[in-house]
Amino acid sequence: MLPAIDTKPEKHILKPWWDIFTDYISVFMMIIAVFSIYLQITRETVTCLPCNWVDNKQCKTVPFTNVTADLQTARGISRSRYISNFCYENNVHWFAKYFPYLMCVHTIIFMACSKFLFTILSTSSKLENFVSILLKCDDSPWTTKALSETVVGETDPTSKIIKSRIDTVLSKKDGEQAKALFEKVKKFRIKVEKGDIVYRVYICQTIIKIINVLLIITYPFYYINFIDFNIVCEVFIGGYSTFSCIYTSAKPYRMYVWVFITLGVFCTLICFYTLCWMWTRSLKTYSFESMREESRYSDIPDMVKDFALMLHLTEQYNPLYTERFAVFLSEVSEKKLKQVNLDNEWTLEKLSQHITKDTQEKLELHLFSLSGIPNAIFELKELEVLKLEHMHNLHIPPNISQLSNLTEMWLFHTSAKIDPPALAFLSENLKTLHVSFTDITECPRWICSLRTLIELHLTCTIGATFISATEMLKDLKMLKALYLRNSLTKLPYTVLDVSAHLQKLSINNSGTKLDLSFGKPIFTNLRELELVSCNLKHIPSIIFSLHNLQEIDLKDNNLTSIEAILTNKYPKWLVCLKVWYNNITHIPLQMRKLVRLQRLYLNNNNIENVPKELFDCQNLRFLDLSHNKLSSISANVGQLQKLQYFAVTANWIETLPPELFKCKKLHTLNVGNNRLQTLPSCIKELTMLTELELRENLLSSLPVELGECRLLKKSRLVVEDNLFDTLQTTVKEQFLAE
Repeated sequence: MLPAIDTKPEKHILKPWWDIFTDYISVFMMIIAVFSIYLQITRETVTCLPCNWVDNKQCKTVPFTNVTADLQTARGISRSRYISNFCYENNVHWFAKYFPYLMCVHTIIFMACSKFLFTILSTSSKLENFVSILLKCDDSPWTTKALSETVVGETDPTSKIIKSRIDTVLSKKDGEQAKALFEKVKKFRIKVEKGDIVYRVYICQTIIKIINVLLIITYPFYYINFIDFNIVCEVFIGGYSTFSCIYTSAKPYRMYVWVFITLGVFCTLICFYTLCWMWTRSLKTYSFESMREESRYSDIPDMVKDFALMLHLTEQYNPLYTERFAVFLSEVSEKKLKQVNLDNEWTLEKLSQHITKDTQEKLELHLFSLSGIPNAIFELKELEVLKLEHMHNLHIPPNISQLSNLTEMWLFHTSAKIDPPALAFLSENLKTLHVSFTDITECPRWICSLRTLIELHLTCTIGATFISATEMLKDLKMLKALYLRNSLTKLPYTVLDVSAHLQKLSINNSGTKLDLSFGKPIFTNLRELELVSCNLKHIPSIIFSLHNLQEIDLKDNNLTSIEAILTNKYPKWLVCLKVWYNNITHIPLQMRKLVRLQRLYLNNNNIENVPKELFDCQNLRFLDLSHNKLSSISANVGQLQKLQYFAVTANWIETLPPELFKCKKLHTLNVGNNRLQTLPSCIKELTMLTELELRENLLSSLPVELGECRLLKKSRLVVEDNLFDTLQTTVKEQFLAE
C-alpha cells in the first residue's frame, strides 16, 4: 500500500510550500523504489548460456568433448538455475542488485524527516496545541469583528451603522468563547516562548534532508554505469568455463536511476532554497510590524523562539492565519472583547436595578470587580455617585461626560486611566473623590488635574506610598475638605500646600502616634478637625492656633483630660466637640465657656460625675454620655431647653430627674442598660419624642402616660416585649399603628 499525503489541517498550516512539494516528490520516489523491488522479485534477473553458443567477443571458449551428454546436461533446469544464480551473485555489480532497496531506504528517510517534527512528543504536542488554538482563533466571530472594526474608519459616515451591525454579530456565547481563547493564547505563549525545541528539530531535519538528497545524487550518478546488460561469468561446469549472461533488469533500472537522480536534484534545489530562507530570516523572532501599522492594534508584541518559528511556517502557508491570530495577541483587542462581554452582561436594566440612595439621598451605583465600565451606564443621566471597586487597569472613556449629574466618584483599589475629554469633564463637574489604595500605581496621577475638586478622601495603609500620593495635592486650589486614612508618624509636608484654603481636615491614623507639631501657623481657615486613632495623650497644640475652628473630633485616642482645650486660646466658635472613645475621667468646669456648643460627644469614657456647669451651655442640642460610670443626672439638665438628643446608655443611673422632662424639644432619649426602677409619669411632657430606649433596666411596668407621646411608635420604642405588654391595650394599639 502506497503512503498517502496527509491532508489534516495542521500538516498544511505548519508546512511551507517546499515541504509539501517534497512530500509529493517523495511519493514518486517511493513508487519508483517499490516498482523496482517488484521487478526484481517477479522477473528472472540473469539468463546465461555457454560462450560457444553465442557470439560474444568477451567470451573465451575451451575444447569440448561428448557433445550429446554435455548438451543434455546444459539443458538441465537445475544446472541452468545454478549458473544464473551463481553469476548473479558473483558478477552482477552490487549497485545493480541493491539499488531498489537503497532507493526505498533513502525515500523512507526523506519521508521520515518530513514527519519527524509532528511525531516526537516534545514537538508534536506544541504543534497540535498551536494549530488547535490557531484554527479556533481564525474561526472566532470576535476575529472577524475586530478586523472589521479596523477596516471601518472613524471618518466614514456609515461607520457607526456598520459598527452597530458588527456588535450584533457577537453573541454572549461567542464573547465568552473568545475570552477563553485569549486565556489559552496567553498560557500557550508563556509556555512555548521559553524553549526552542521545535526550532532545533526543524533545523536538524532540514540538514538530514540535504545530506540525504546529496547522497541520492552523488553515488547513484557514479554507479549507474555499472549496471550492465551483458555479463561474462566464469564458472567450470559441463565442460564450459565461460558463460555469456544478460541482466534483464538493467535497462529499466538505469532509467529508474536517472529518474531518481532527477527527483533528487529537484529536492536538492528545494532544500537549498529552504536553507536560504532560513538564513535570510531570523526564525527565532517574528514581528507583527506590518500588522501594527495597518491596524489599530499597535500593541501586538513580537514573538520569539518556538512561537516565532511556528508563525513563520504558518505565514508561508497562508498569511491570513497570522493576521487573524494577531488579534488574540493584542491587549487592546482583549480589552475591547472584555468591554463587549461586559456590555452583554450589564445591560441598562440590570444597572438600573443596582442603583441605590446614599445617606445624603444621592443616586448611587456601586460596581465591584468588573473588567471595565459598561457602556449602558452612560445612559443613566440621573446618576450622582459612582463607586468603582477592585477594577484593575480601568479605562474611563469620554462617554462619561454624558453623566451630567455626576459629582462624586469612589475608586477602591482601582487603577484608572482616563481619556483627555473625560478628564476635562471631571475637572469641571467632580466635587468629591474617594481613593483607596495600597500600591502607588492604584492612585491615579490625574487627580492633580481636578481643579474644581472640593472634597478628597485618601486611604492607604502604607506610609511611603501615601506620602508619594500626597505630592499631587498642591495643584488642588479649590480643595476644601481632605480626609486621610493612613498609618503615618508625621503629617506629610505636601499636605501643607493646601492648608491655606482647607476648611476640613480629617485624619484616621489607625492607632499610630501622629506628630502634629509645626514651626508656623497653618490651616488658618480650618473649621473642622478630625484626629481619629492618632494615639494622642494630650490635646495637640495645633488646635490653639485654629481660631476659626467650629468642630473638633478626637475619637479613639488616649486622652485623659480635655482641660487644655479650654484655656484662654480655646476656639470660641466651637459648635461640636467629640472626645468619645477615650479615657477621660472628668468634665472640666470651664465647659461653660463654650457658649456656642451645640453637639457634645462624651460617650465611651470613664466619667463618674457631670458638673452642673456643663448645663450652662444652653445651646446644646446633642449630648451623648453613654458608656461611662454615671450614677445620677443633675437636675440642671432642665436648663437645656434646646436639647434634642440625650443619651446616657450603659451607666449606673437609678432615677431620672423630673427636670429632664422639661426639655420639650427632646426627640431622642436613650437610657437603656441602667438601673432604672420606674419611668416617671412626666414622660408625657415630651410631646416631640420619636425615639426611646429603655431595655436592660429594672423596670417592672411602663406608665400609661407614655401614650401621650403621640409621635413615638413601636419601631422606635426599644424595650423588652414583656415590658411592652404591661401597657394598656389602647396604648399598645396606638404604638402599633404605624
